[in-house]
Amino acid sequence: MGSFDFVTIFFLVAAVVIFLQLRSVLGRRTGSERPPFDPYSKRESAAETDSPDRGKVVTLPRRDGMDEDESPYAAVDAFAAPGTPLNEQLRAVIRSDPSFNPKEFVNGAQMAYEMIVVAFADGDRKTLKNLLSREVYEGFDATFARLGVDFHKLYFESQTYLLGKDLIDKGLNDGVFYRKPDGSVWIDLTEAGLDHKAVLRSDGTSLYITQDIGTAHKRYEEYGFDKLVYVVAVEQDYHFQVLFETLKRLGEPYAPGLYHLSYGMVELPEGKMKSREGTVVDADDLIAEVIAEARANAKERGEVADLPAEQQEDVIRKVGLAALKFHIIKVQPKKWMTFDPKESVDMQGQTGPYVQYAYVRITGLVQRAKREGIDLSPAGAYLDFQPAERELLQTLYQSPETIAQAAAEYDPSTVANYCYALAKSYNKLWHELQVFNAEDPKAKAFRLVLSRATGNVLKFGMELLGIEMPHKM
Repeated sequence: MGSFDFVTIFFLVAAVVIFLQLRSVLGRRTGSERPPFDPYSKRESAAETDSPDRGKVVTLPRRDGMDEDESPYAAVDAFAAPGTPLNEQLRAVIRSDPSFNPKEFVNGAQMAYEMIVVAFADGDRKTLKNLLSREVYEGFDATFARLGVDFHKLYFESQTYLLGKDLIDKGLNDGVFYRKPDGSVWIDLTEAGLDHKAVLRSDGTSLYITQDIGTAHKRYEEYGFDKLVYVVAVEQDYHFQVLFETLKRLGEPYAPGLYHLSYGMVELPEGKMKSREGTVVDADDLIAEVIAEARANAKERGEVADLPAEQQEDVIRKVGLAALKFHIIKVQPKKWMTFDPKESVDMQGQTGPYVQYAYVRITGLVQRAKREGIDLSPAGAYLDFQPAERELLQTLYQSPETIAQAAAEYDPSTVANYCYALAKSYNKLWHELQVFNAEDPKAKAFRLVLSRATGNVLKFGMELLGIEMPHKM
Protein backbone atom coordinates (compact mmCIF):
# COMPACT_ATOMS: atom_id res chain seq x y z
CA MET A 1 0.00 0.00 0.00
CA GLY A 2 1.56 3.25 -1.11
CA SER A 3 -0.17 5.46 1.44
CA PHE A 4 -2.93 5.22 3.98
CA ASP A 5 -6.27 6.53 2.73
CA PHE A 6 -9.68 6.86 4.30
CA VAL A 7 -11.00 3.57 2.93
CA THR A 8 -8.09 1.54 4.25
CA ILE A 9 -7.89 3.14 7.66
CA PHE A 10 -11.65 3.09 8.23
CA PHE A 11 -11.86 -0.55 7.27
CA LEU A 12 -8.93 -1.63 9.38
CA VAL A 13 -10.57 -0.02 12.38
CA ALA A 14 -13.87 -1.76 11.66
CA ALA A 15 -12.45 -5.00 10.18
CA VAL A 16 -13.48 -7.36 12.94
CA VAL A 17 -16.96 -5.84 13.13
CA ILE A 18 -17.38 -6.34 9.40
CA PHE A 19 -16.16 -9.91 9.59
CA LEU A 20 -18.50 -10.86 12.40
CA GLN A 21 -21.46 -9.32 10.63
CA LEU A 22 -20.71 -10.99 7.31
CA ARG A 23 -20.00 -14.29 8.97
CA SER A 24 -23.50 -14.26 10.39
CA VAL A 25 -24.82 -13.69 6.85
CA LEU A 26 -22.75 -16.23 4.97
CA GLY A 27 -22.56 -18.85 7.72
CA ARG A 28 -19.37 -20.22 9.25
CA ARG A 29 -18.22 -21.90 6.08
CA THR A 30 -14.59 -22.72 5.50
CA GLY A 31 -12.47 -24.10 2.71
CA SER A 32 -14.25 -25.00 -0.52
CA GLU A 33 -17.66 -24.46 1.09
CA ARG A 34 -17.10 -20.73 1.49
CA PRO A 35 -18.74 -18.80 -1.36
CA PRO A 36 -16.93 -15.89 -2.96
CA PHE A 37 -17.60 -12.63 -1.15
CA ASP A 38 -20.25 -10.48 -2.84
CA PRO A 39 -20.22 -6.89 -1.64
CA TYR A 40 -23.72 -6.44 -3.06
CA SER A 41 -25.23 -9.16 -0.85
CA LYS A 42 -26.93 -8.39 2.44
CA ARG A 43 -29.14 -9.79 5.14
CA GLU A 44 -32.81 -9.03 5.22
CA SER A 45 -33.42 -5.87 7.19
CA ALA A 46 -33.96 -6.04 10.92
CA ALA A 47 -37.60 -5.11 10.40
CA GLU A 48 -38.25 -8.47 8.70
CA THR A 49 -37.63 -10.54 11.79
CA ASP A 50 -40.71 -12.72 11.28
CA SER A 51 -39.80 -13.77 7.75
CA PRO A 52 -38.99 -17.47 7.36
CA ASP A 53 -36.19 -16.47 5.04
CA ARG A 54 -34.60 -14.13 7.58
CA GLY A 55 -30.83 -14.27 7.34
CA LYS A 56 -30.71 -15.45 3.74
CA VAL A 57 -28.34 -13.86 1.23
CA VAL A 58 -30.05 -11.42 -1.10
CA THR A 59 -28.19 -10.61 -4.31
CA LEU A 60 -28.68 -7.07 -5.58
CA PRO A 61 -28.12 -5.94 -9.19
CA ARG A 62 -24.55 -4.84 -9.78
CA ARG A 63 -24.12 -1.17 -10.65
CA ASP A 64 -21.13 0.72 -12.02
CA GLY A 65 -22.56 3.93 -10.59
CA MET A 66 -25.66 5.34 -9.01
CA ASP A 67 -28.76 6.32 -10.93
CA GLU A 68 -29.77 9.94 -10.62
CA ASP A 69 -32.66 9.06 -8.37
CA GLU A 70 -30.73 6.49 -6.32
CA SER A 71 -30.03 7.21 -2.66
CA PRO A 72 -26.36 7.80 -1.78
CA TYR A 73 -26.85 5.18 0.91
CA ALA A 74 -27.66 2.39 -1.56
CA ALA A 75 -24.19 0.87 -1.65
CA VAL A 76 -23.95 1.04 2.13
CA ASP A 77 -27.33 -0.65 2.55
CA ALA A 78 -26.23 -3.32 0.11
CA PHE A 79 -23.11 -3.95 2.13
CA ALA A 80 -24.47 -3.76 5.69
CA ALA A 81 -28.10 -4.33 6.62
CA PRO A 82 -30.02 -1.16 7.54
CA GLY A 83 -30.37 -0.73 11.27
CA THR A 84 -27.10 -2.48 12.12
CA PRO A 85 -24.31 -0.57 13.94
CA LEU A 86 -22.01 -0.82 10.93
CA ASN A 87 -24.67 0.56 8.59
CA GLU A 88 -25.28 3.47 10.96
CA GLN A 89 -21.55 4.17 11.15
CA LEU A 90 -21.24 4.30 7.38
CA ARG A 91 -24.31 6.49 7.04
CA ALA A 92 -22.80 8.91 9.58
CA VAL A 93 -19.63 9.07 7.49
CA ILE A 94 -21.63 9.88 4.34
CA ARG A 95 -23.45 12.66 6.17
CA SER A 96 -20.24 14.19 7.50
CA ASP A 97 -18.03 13.67 4.45
CA PRO A 98 -19.62 14.30 1.02
CA SER A 99 -16.45 13.02 -0.68
CA PHE A 100 -16.83 9.54 0.84
CA ASN A 101 -17.23 6.95 -1.93
CA PRO A 102 -19.34 4.00 -0.70
CA LYS A 103 -18.44 1.84 -3.69
CA GLU A 104 -14.73 2.41 -3.09
CA PHE A 105 -15.24 1.42 0.52
CA VAL A 106 -17.00 -1.80 -0.51
CA ASN A 107 -14.17 -2.73 -2.88
CA GLY A 108 -11.60 -2.17 -0.14
CA ALA A 109 -13.72 -4.12 2.30
CA GLN A 110 -13.90 -7.06 -0.08
CA MET A 111 -10.12 -7.42 -0.26
CA ALA A 112 -9.64 -7.05 3.47
CA TYR A 113 -12.52 -9.41 4.20
CA GLU A 114 -10.92 -12.15 2.15
CA MET A 115 -7.72 -11.82 4.18
CA ILE A 116 -9.69 -11.95 7.42
CA VAL A 117 -11.69 -15.02 6.45
CA VAL A 118 -8.53 -16.91 5.44
CA ALA A 119 -6.83 -16.00 8.72
CA PHE A 120 -9.79 -16.97 10.89
CA ALA A 121 -10.54 -20.12 8.90
CA ASP A 122 -6.98 -21.25 9.50
CA GLY A 123 -7.27 -20.37 13.18
CA ASP A 124 -4.31 -18.04 12.89
CA ARG A 125 -5.22 -14.89 14.77
CA LYS A 126 -1.57 -13.85 14.89
CA THR A 127 -1.49 -13.84 11.09
CA LEU A 128 -4.59 -11.66 11.03
CA LYS A 129 -3.07 -9.20 13.47
CA ASN A 130 0.17 -9.07 11.50
CA LEU A 131 -1.69 -8.50 8.24
CA LEU A 132 -3.68 -5.60 9.60
CA SER A 133 -0.72 -4.07 11.45
CA ARG A 134 1.49 -4.32 8.38
CA GLU A 135 -1.08 -2.51 6.23
CA VAL A 136 -1.48 0.27 8.78
CA TYR A 137 2.21 0.83 9.44
CA GLU A 138 3.16 0.67 5.77
CA GLY A 139 0.61 3.42 5.21
CA PHE A 140 1.97 5.46 8.10
CA ASP A 141 5.53 5.06 6.81
CA ALA A 142 4.58 6.19 3.32
CA THR A 143 2.90 9.35 4.57
CA PHE A 144 5.65 10.16 7.08
CA ALA A 145 8.21 9.71 4.29
CA ARG A 146 6.38 12.28 2.18
CA LEU A 147 6.61 14.70 5.09
CA GLY A 148 10.29 13.95 5.73
CA VAL A 149 9.51 12.44 9.13
CA ASP A 150 11.17 9.34 10.57
CA PHE A 151 11.40 7.73 13.99
CA HIS A 152 14.49 6.26 15.59
CA LYS A 153 12.45 3.70 17.47
CA LEU A 154 8.83 2.61 17.84
CA TYR A 155 7.41 1.29 21.09
CA PHE A 156 4.38 -0.99 20.84
CA GLU A 157 1.89 -1.45 23.65
CA SER A 158 2.31 -5.22 23.39
CA GLN A 159 5.96 -4.74 24.37
CA THR A 160 5.39 -2.57 27.42
CA TYR A 161 2.08 -3.47 29.09
CA LEU A 162 3.61 -6.32 31.10
CA LEU A 163 6.31 -4.01 32.43
CA GLY A 164 3.59 -1.52 33.33
CA LYS A 165 1.68 -4.21 35.23
CA ASP A 166 4.85 -5.18 37.12
CA LEU A 167 5.41 -1.57 38.17
CA ILE A 168 1.78 -1.32 39.30
CA ASP A 169 2.12 -4.54 41.32
CA LYS A 170 5.17 -3.09 43.02
CA GLY A 171 3.33 0.17 43.67
CA LEU A 172 0.39 -1.77 45.08
CA ASN A 173 2.71 -3.46 47.57
CA ASP A 174 4.25 -0.08 48.45
CA GLY A 175 0.86 1.53 49.07
CA VAL A 176 0.93 3.80 46.02
CA PHE A 177 -2.21 2.13 44.62
CA TYR A 178 -5.25 0.50 46.19
CA ARG A 179 -7.49 -2.34 45.08
CA LYS A 180 -11.28 -2.04 44.94
CA PRO A 181 -13.61 -4.91 45.92
CA ASP A 182 -14.13 -5.79 42.25
CA GLY A 183 -10.38 -6.36 41.87
CA SER A 184 -9.54 -3.24 39.86
CA VAL A 185 -6.50 -1.20 40.90
CA TRP A 186 -6.68 2.57 41.43
CA ILE A 187 -4.61 5.53 42.55
CA ASP A 188 -5.90 8.47 44.60
CA LEU A 189 -4.58 11.72 43.12
CA THR A 190 -6.99 14.11 44.81
CA GLU A 191 -4.18 15.74 46.80
CA ALA A 192 -2.67 16.81 43.47
CA GLY A 193 -5.96 18.35 42.35
CA LEU A 194 -6.80 15.39 40.13
CA ASP A 195 -9.11 12.43 40.75
CA HIS A 196 -9.09 8.71 41.48
CA LYS A 197 -7.70 6.92 38.45
CA ALA A 198 -7.95 3.24 37.47
CA VAL A 199 -4.64 1.69 36.36
CA LEU A 200 -5.78 -1.95 36.00
CA ARG A 201 -9.20 -3.42 35.21
CA SER A 202 -10.96 -5.81 37.57
CA ASP A 203 -9.90 -8.77 35.43
CA GLY A 204 -6.27 -7.69 35.64
CA THR A 205 -6.05 -6.46 32.04
CA SER A 206 -4.21 -3.27 31.22
CA LEU A 207 -5.44 0.24 30.40
CA TYR A 208 -3.79 2.97 28.35
CA ILE A 209 -2.05 4.32 31.42
CA THR A 210 -0.68 0.84 32.18
CA GLN A 211 1.19 0.80 28.88
CA ASP A 212 2.30 4.40 29.30
CA ILE A 213 3.83 3.62 32.69
CA GLY A 214 5.74 0.69 31.22
CA THR A 215 6.82 2.62 28.12
CA ALA A 216 8.20 5.56 30.12
CA HIS A 217 10.21 3.20 32.31
CA LYS A 218 11.57 1.30 29.31
CA ARG A 219 12.61 4.50 27.54
CA TYR A 220 14.51 5.62 30.60
CA GLU A 221 16.25 2.25 30.86
CA GLU A 222 17.37 2.50 27.24
CA TYR A 223 18.24 6.19 26.97
CA GLY A 224 18.75 7.53 30.51
CA PHE A 225 17.23 10.85 29.47
CA ASP A 226 17.04 14.03 31.50
CA LYS A 227 13.98 15.28 29.65
CA LEU A 228 11.20 13.41 27.86
CA VAL A 229 8.73 15.41 25.78
CA TYR A 230 5.35 13.95 24.81
CA VAL A 231 3.93 15.65 21.70
CA VAL A 232 0.21 14.90 21.97
CA ALA A 233 -2.98 16.91 21.34
CA VAL A 234 -4.61 19.11 23.96
CA GLU A 235 -7.41 16.56 24.37
CA GLN A 236 -4.99 14.40 26.37
CA ASP A 237 -3.92 17.08 28.86
CA TYR A 238 -5.58 15.38 31.82
CA HIS A 239 -4.19 11.96 30.91
CA PHE A 240 -0.63 13.24 31.06
CA GLN A 241 -1.19 15.10 34.30
CA VAL A 242 -2.31 11.78 35.77
CA LEU A 243 0.56 9.85 34.20
CA PHE A 244 3.26 12.24 35.40
CA GLU A 245 1.86 12.42 38.94
CA THR A 246 1.58 8.62 39.06
CA LEU A 247 5.19 8.17 37.98
CA LYS A 248 6.31 10.66 40.64
CA ARG A 249 4.53 8.67 43.32
CA LEU A 250 6.12 5.50 42.03
CA GLY A 251 9.47 7.14 42.68
CA GLU A 252 10.62 6.98 39.06
CA PRO A 253 13.83 9.08 38.92
CA TYR A 254 12.99 10.60 35.53
CA ALA A 255 9.48 11.79 36.51
CA PRO A 256 10.48 15.45 37.16
CA GLY A 257 11.83 15.66 33.60
CA LEU A 258 8.58 14.69 31.85
CA TYR A 259 6.86 17.33 29.75
CA HIS A 260 3.66 17.28 27.71
CA LEU A 261 3.90 19.51 24.62
CA SER A 262 0.18 19.99 24.16
CA TYR A 263 -0.99 21.27 20.79
CA GLY A 264 -4.36 22.60 19.68
CA MET A 265 -6.46 21.03 16.97
CA VAL A 266 -6.41 22.04 13.32
CA GLU A 267 -9.59 23.03 11.52
CA LEU A 268 -10.37 23.59 7.88
CA PRO A 269 -12.47 26.58 6.77
CA GLU A 270 -15.47 24.24 6.64
CA GLY A 271 -14.92 22.51 9.99
CA LYS A 272 -12.78 20.40 12.28
CA MET A 273 -10.00 18.52 10.57
CA LYS A 274 -10.13 15.32 12.58
CA SER A 275 -13.35 14.35 14.27
CA ARG A 276 -15.63 11.37 14.44
CA GLU A 277 -18.55 13.74 14.14
CA GLY A 278 -17.18 16.36 11.78
CA THR A 279 -15.25 16.57 8.56
CA VAL A 280 -12.80 13.70 8.10
CA VAL A 281 -9.65 14.74 6.27
CA ASP A 282 -7.15 12.28 4.87
CA ALA A 283 -3.54 13.33 5.49
CA ASP A 284 -2.45 12.25 2.01
CA ASP A 285 -5.35 14.09 0.41
CA LEU A 286 -4.42 17.27 2.27
CA ILE A 287 -0.79 16.97 1.17
CA ALA A 288 -1.92 16.39 -2.42
CA GLU A 289 -4.23 19.41 -2.30
CA VAL A 290 -1.51 21.76 -1.07
CA ILE A 291 0.96 20.46 -3.66
CA ALA A 292 -1.71 20.95 -6.33
CA GLU A 293 -2.08 24.58 -5.20
CA ALA A 294 1.70 24.99 -5.42
CA ARG A 295 1.68 23.46 -8.90
CA ALA A 296 -1.02 25.86 -10.07
CA ASN A 297 0.95 28.83 -8.71
CA ALA A 298 4.14 27.61 -10.38
CA LYS A 299 2.35 27.21 -13.70
CA GLU A 300 0.90 30.71 -13.44
CA ARG A 301 4.27 32.27 -12.61
CA GLY A 302 6.17 30.20 -15.16
CA GLU A 303 9.50 30.56 -13.36
CA VAL A 304 10.33 26.85 -13.28
CA ALA A 305 9.04 26.06 -16.76
CA ASP A 306 12.59 25.84 -18.12
CA LEU A 307 13.53 23.06 -15.68
CA PRO A 308 13.30 19.36 -16.55
CA ALA A 309 9.99 17.82 -15.50
CA GLU A 310 11.58 15.91 -12.60
CA GLN A 311 13.18 19.05 -11.19
CA GLN A 312 9.94 20.98 -11.59
CA GLU A 313 8.10 18.38 -9.54
CA ASP A 314 10.81 18.49 -6.87
CA VAL A 315 10.46 22.26 -6.55
CA ILE A 316 6.66 22.01 -6.44
CA ARG A 317 6.87 19.31 -3.76
CA LYS A 318 9.19 21.44 -1.61
CA VAL A 319 6.97 24.50 -1.97
CA GLY A 320 3.79 22.55 -1.24
CA LEU A 321 5.17 20.88 1.87
CA ALA A 322 6.64 24.18 3.06
CA ALA A 323 3.20 25.72 2.72
CA LEU A 324 1.62 22.93 4.74
CA LYS A 325 4.22 22.77 7.51
CA PHE A 326 4.84 26.48 7.92
CA HIS A 327 1.16 27.40 8.02
CA ILE A 328 0.66 25.02 10.93
CA ILE A 329 3.94 25.56 12.76
CA LYS A 330 3.72 29.37 12.76
CA VAL A 331 0.83 29.14 15.24
CA GLN A 332 1.69 28.64 18.91
CA PRO A 333 1.26 24.92 19.71
CA LYS A 334 -1.58 25.23 22.21
CA LYS A 335 -3.73 27.44 20.00
CA TRP A 336 -6.40 26.04 17.73
CA MET A 337 -6.02 27.12 14.13
CA THR A 338 -7.71 27.08 10.75
CA PHE A 339 -5.72 25.69 7.84
CA ASP A 340 -6.58 27.15 4.44
CA PRO A 341 -4.70 25.42 1.59
CA LYS A 342 -5.04 28.40 -0.76
CA GLU A 343 -3.86 30.87 1.84
CA SER A 344 -0.90 28.64 2.75
CA VAL A 345 0.72 29.03 -0.70
CA ASP A 346 0.22 32.80 -0.98
CA MET A 347 3.54 34.26 -2.09
CA GLN A 348 2.69 37.62 -0.48
CA GLY A 349 1.44 36.33 2.87
CA GLN A 350 2.98 35.00 6.06
CA THR A 351 3.72 31.67 4.45
CA GLY A 352 6.45 29.13 3.86
CA PRO A 353 6.64 29.93 0.12
CA TYR A 354 7.16 33.62 0.96
CA VAL A 355 10.23 32.73 3.03
CA GLN A 356 11.41 30.28 0.38
CA TYR A 357 11.15 32.92 -2.33
CA ALA A 358 13.35 35.31 -0.36
CA TYR A 359 15.92 32.52 -0.05
CA VAL A 360 15.73 31.74 -3.78
CA ARG A 361 16.26 35.42 -4.59
CA ILE A 362 19.35 35.47 -2.36
CA THR A 363 20.68 32.22 -3.80
CA GLY A 364 20.48 33.62 -7.33
CA LEU A 365 22.28 36.77 -6.24
CA VAL A 366 25.10 34.89 -4.51
CA GLN A 367 25.55 32.52 -7.45
CA ARG A 368 25.77 35.45 -9.85
CA ALA A 369 28.40 37.10 -7.66
CA LYS A 370 30.45 33.89 -7.76
CA ARG A 371 30.14 33.54 -11.52
CA GLU A 372 31.27 37.12 -12.07
CA GLY A 373 34.04 36.90 -9.49
CA ILE A 374 32.85 39.89 -7.45
CA ASP A 375 35.40 40.99 -4.84
CA LEU A 376 33.72 41.01 -1.41
CA SER A 377 36.72 42.23 0.57
CA PRO A 378 35.61 45.92 0.57
CA ALA A 379 32.55 44.92 2.66
CA GLY A 380 34.46 45.50 5.93
CA ALA A 381 35.11 49.13 5.06
CA TYR A 382 31.45 50.00 4.54
CA LEU A 383 30.03 52.14 7.36
CA ASP A 384 27.31 54.23 5.76
CA PHE A 385 24.48 51.94 6.89
CA GLN A 386 21.02 52.72 5.58
CA PRO A 387 17.86 52.16 7.70
CA ALA A 388 16.94 48.98 5.78
CA GLU A 389 20.44 47.60 6.34
CA ARG A 390 20.35 48.40 10.05
CA GLU A 391 16.96 46.72 10.41
CA LEU A 392 18.21 43.59 8.67
CA LEU A 393 21.38 43.50 10.75
CA GLN A 394 19.38 43.78 13.95
CA THR A 395 17.06 40.97 12.84
CA LEU A 396 20.02 38.73 12.00
CA TYR A 397 21.54 39.48 15.40
CA GLN A 398 18.39 38.07 17.07
CA SER A 399 18.83 34.63 15.52
CA PRO A 400 20.69 32.77 18.33
CA GLU A 401 18.47 34.24 21.04
CA THR A 402 15.32 33.37 19.10
CA ILE A 403 16.31 29.76 18.63
CA ALA A 404 17.29 29.43 22.29
CA GLN A 405 13.93 30.89 23.31
CA ALA A 406 12.03 28.48 21.07
CA ALA A 407 13.88 25.54 22.58
CA ALA A 408 13.32 26.71 26.15
CA GLU A 409 9.60 27.26 25.58
CA TYR A 410 9.04 24.22 23.33
CA ASP A 411 7.55 26.58 20.77
CA PRO A 412 8.67 26.16 17.13
CA SER A 413 6.32 28.98 16.09
CA THR A 414 8.97 31.34 17.44
CA VAL A 415 11.42 30.14 14.78
CA ALA A 416 8.77 30.18 12.02
CA ASN A 417 7.75 33.75 12.76
CA TYR A 418 11.39 34.81 13.03
CA CYS A 419 12.11 33.36 9.57
CA TYR A 420 9.17 35.28 8.16
CA ALA A 421 10.32 38.51 9.83
CA LEU A 422 13.84 38.00 8.46
CA ALA A 423 12.56 37.34 4.93
CA LYS A 424 10.32 40.40 5.15
CA SER A 425 13.22 42.56 6.35
CA TYR A 426 15.39 41.36 3.48
CA ASN A 427 12.67 42.01 0.91
CA LYS A 428 12.41 45.55 2.27
CA LEU A 429 16.13 46.05 1.69
CA TRP A 430 15.81 44.53 -1.79
CA HIS A 431 13.13 47.00 -2.81
CA GLU A 432 14.67 50.08 -1.20
CA LEU A 433 18.35 49.66 -2.09
CA GLN A 434 20.46 48.52 -5.00
CA VAL A 435 22.38 45.37 -4.18
CA PHE A 436 24.20 44.02 -7.20
CA ASN A 437 23.96 47.33 -9.05
CA ALA A 438 25.10 49.54 -6.15
CA GLU A 439 27.50 52.23 -7.40
CA ASP A 440 29.75 52.14 -4.34
CA PRO A 441 31.90 48.93 -4.43
CA LYS A 442 31.94 48.88 -0.63
CA ALA A 443 28.13 49.05 -0.46
CA LYS A 444 27.82 46.37 -3.15
CA ALA A 445 30.21 44.01 -1.36
CA PHE A 446 28.56 44.62 2.03
CA ARG A 447 25.05 44.00 0.72
CA LEU A 448 26.15 40.83 -1.01
CA VAL A 449 27.76 39.57 2.21
CA LEU A 450 24.65 40.61 4.14
CA SER A 451 22.48 38.77 1.61
CA ARG A 452 24.56 35.63 1.92
CA ALA A 453 24.34 35.71 5.72
CA THR A 454 20.57 36.20 5.53
CA GLY A 455 20.24 33.23 3.17
CA ASN A 456 22.25 31.01 5.51
CA VAL A 457 20.11 31.92 8.51
CA LEU A 458 16.88 31.45 6.56
CA LYS A 459 17.98 28.01 5.41
CA PHE A 460 19.08 26.99 8.90
CA GLY A 461 15.87 28.23 10.52
CA MET A 462 13.56 26.57 8.00
CA GLU A 463 15.46 23.29 8.19
CA LEU A 464 14.98 23.36 11.95
CA LEU A 465 11.26 23.25 11.12
CA GLY A 466 11.72 20.33 8.72
CA ILE A 467 11.26 22.54 5.65
CA GLU A 468 13.45 22.11 2.57
CA MET A 469 14.58 25.16 0.64
CA PRO A 470 14.52 25.11 -3.19
CA HIS A 471 17.08 26.91 -5.35
CA LYS A 472 14.48 28.07 -7.85
CA MET A 473 10.78 28.89 -7.71
